[in-house]
Amino acid sequence: MDYSASNHSKVMIFYITCLISYILSGLCLSQFKMVMQTIPQTVYLIILVGLFFIYGIIFLFMLFQYLCRKDLSYIMILGLAFLSCNIYFSETIYLVLSLINDTKFIEEKTNDVAIFYYFRQVSFIVLLLVSIKAYKRTITVIESKEREPCYIFMALLIMIALALLSHNLSSYNPNFTLEITQIKNDGKSVHWNIWYIYSLIFSWVGLLTYLILKTKIHSILWKSIALLCGSAAFTNVLLLSLDEYNMYIWYISRGIEVISTLCIISILMYNTFLILKKETDSSIKDAMTKIYNRKLFYKSLKSFIEKGVVCVMILDIDKFKRINDTYGHHEGDKVIISIVDIINKSIRDTDIFARVGGEEFGILLNCKDKDEAIIIAERIRKNVETETTVPNRYGLKEKMTISIGVYYSKADDVLADKVVSYADNALYEAKKSGRNKVCYYYD
Repeated sequence: MDYSASNHSKVMIFYITCLISYILSGLCLSQFKMVMQTIPQTVYLIILVGLFFIYGIIFLFMLFQYLCRKDLSYIMILGLAFLSCNIYFSETIYLVLSLINDTKFIEEKTNDVAIFYYFRQVSFIVLLLVSIKAYKRTITVIESKEREPCYIFMALLIMIALALLSHNLSSYNPNFTLEITQIKNDGKSVHWNIWYIYSLIFSWVGLLTYLILKTKIHSILWKSIALLCGSAAFTNVLLLSLDEYNMYIWYISRGIEVISTLCIISILMYNTFLILKKETDSSIKDAMTKIYNRKLFYKSLKSFIEKGVVCVMILDIDKFKRINDTYGHHEGDKVIISIVDIINKSIRDTDIFARVGGEEFGILLNCKDKDEAIIIAERIRKNVETETTVPNRYGLKEKMTISIGVYYSKADDVLADKVVSYADNALYEAKKSGRNKVCYYYD
């Protein structure tokens, strides 16, 4: 498992742990008979507004990801699924605000809230189904020219159609209203028509099954969506107990929704910053050795020269061509990676180590004088010779050596190319005089 996959697993484990802890805490607290006959409208409003912004942020993340990779239509449809939820959140927020100002039509408005809750989940389920249908496991690393706008167009039509249907089935249309809830005789407790809840539970479970079969949940995004589906099914199971626990169970179900959506937004943010880091690394680091590249080496050298003096080392692997010719390029790459590892352990984290050519490397050191630089260079040379002696832990077929050219810049050195040429001249002298040596350039 690579480093990023390990971090993804840790994020998922963290949120699953939070979810389980929250559920267990809620069940424990329920034993104290904490009876809440009604939900304070201000609390309801705060949670709805919070979810509205969370879902909005998730949509924006997915929209931006789609704009970067327009061949990933399933990402845009996933974004529309979260955006569709905000339509129903907006309707519900308006209803709650009206209830705060006027509780006269509480039975009617409570049923409207239930309608928007029901259709919010139906809309998400259907759009997620379309997204899974549009998903292809064989996604290329780079953007392809293949586009599937039909799926996005279908998702938009479904989102709009369901939003209009839910609006017309509410009290806004007195001619035909869907009855999902009723206020009990006490005027406070809400009675749900459990068949609507059962339909949501079966739909979420069926969708979760289809998601697992189609995507194999290899992607961390699908793992978080699977967590959301499982959480949604569980919250609806809790609603079946709404009459027994009164409105206390409502707080547990909304908390589960908040935690699962926070998981998704965390995954999206983490992936975004991970992509940004990879792009940054690819511009300044060598792909094979993971150390800095030639561009960064010269940029850093110019910066050091502007600030003062710097020690420059140019290193070259001795008789490297023979390794490639004898054992092949695979063994040659293995030699380079092994020597890079040895050199990395021989210098400080503050030193700049870069690959400036095929088997040629550069090091920028902050040291007090040329004598210290020569000591460090000699230590590097000796470490490479010692740690590659057969047998070695790297599995190299032959003992390898390196030659090093060293130059400690002066105050009047202003050109980076000139400074490197001095170190190159010293390297040439080391090669010429028998290899496996450290030579210093004396101006």
